[in-house]
Amino acid sequence: MPTHPAPSRAPLAASALALAIATLPLGACKTGGNAESRARDVFRMRQEEAEAARRSLAFVREGQRFEKIKNLPKALESYKQAVDAYPESPLAWNNLGRLYMMQGDNMEAAAAFQKASELSLADPVPVHNLGALWESMGWPDDAQRYYNEALQRNADYVPSLYRSVLLDVQRNKVTDLTQQRLKRALFLNKDPDRQQHLLRAQVRMRDGSVDMPADGARAQPSAGLDADSASH
Repeated sequence: MPTHPAPSRAPLAASALALAIATLPLGACKTGGNAESRARDVFRMRQEEAEAARRSLAFVREGQRFEKIKNLPKALESYKQAVDAYPESPLAWNNLGRLYMMQGDNMEAAAAFQKASELSLADPVPVHNLGALWESMGWPDDAQRYYNEALQRNADYVPSLYRSVLLDVQRNKVTDLTQQRLKRALFLNKDPDRQQHLLRAQVRMRDGSVDMPADGARAQPSAGLDADSASH
């Protein structure tokens, strides 16, 4: 039976190199022989960045596995390694902030969430977590400001809809916007405990006869990985 040679990776590498050349600044392409050398440098740097991002994500997932077995010191170490591996990862910074918050290191948590927010300007998760942090510290006005900012980034982000509604109801500051957010949260939410709190908020908004739970509605930071399915 005739044998066929393995497909060469050369065409892929050549295509990537051509793309690197095409994305160089116009002036660089006019310098003759230097263009290909610079393109190779760009290509190499992009490969290194992609590898760093992969290592960072692996450390994040390792940290989450440690969280599941309640080994928070190991989880914190993994998230620090994720940040060290790729400092441009908002996911790594956000999860590092969560661990700091869980351990009561609020200033480090705030700095990590802020960094994550700056690295991913469209992501509501780190901004929401800043709100959860300030709420846990007893600063509801600041918390609401961050929940509002998170909802500006994504109007359907359920954790921020939920926290925003509960804060307004708990402080008797219900507005038309609160009512709108409650309806949206009830429609989008799939978490049974959260749904119960929202329904209690709805009853209280209607007739004021139901107290909001103090412990069951405590703010928690969101992980920002795999669609935040378990975050509050």
